[in-house]
Amino acid sequence: MILTGVDNHPEHAPNGVRGYGHAELRIAAAQADYLVLAIPGTKENENMIDGAVLAGMKKNAVLVNVARGTLVDETALLAAVKSGPPLWGGVGCW
Repeated sequence: MILTGVDNHPEHAPNGVRGYGHAELRIAAAQADYLVLAIPGTKENENMIDGAVLAGMKKNAVLVNVARGTLVDETALLAAVKSGPPLWGGVGCW
C-alpha cells in the first residue's frame, strides 16, 4: 500500500508517505484508489475537488469526505456520478 498526502509542506511527510504540494492535487488524486478528505473547510480549499480532479481519478476510485461539504464541488460530483465510469463517494457532511 502506498500512502499519499497533500500538504503545504510535502517535504515534511512522515516516512512511508509520498508527499505532494497543493499544486499537485490532481496528480495525487489520479493515483489514488481511495481519496479521503479530512481537512477544515476554508475559503482557500472550497471546491478543491472539482470536475477536473474528479475526471482525472481512476475508474472505480472511492472519494470519502469526512471533512466539510464545501471541499467538493457538488455539481461536479453529481455530474461525475451520473456520467460514469463508476465513481464511489462517501459523504459524511453535505
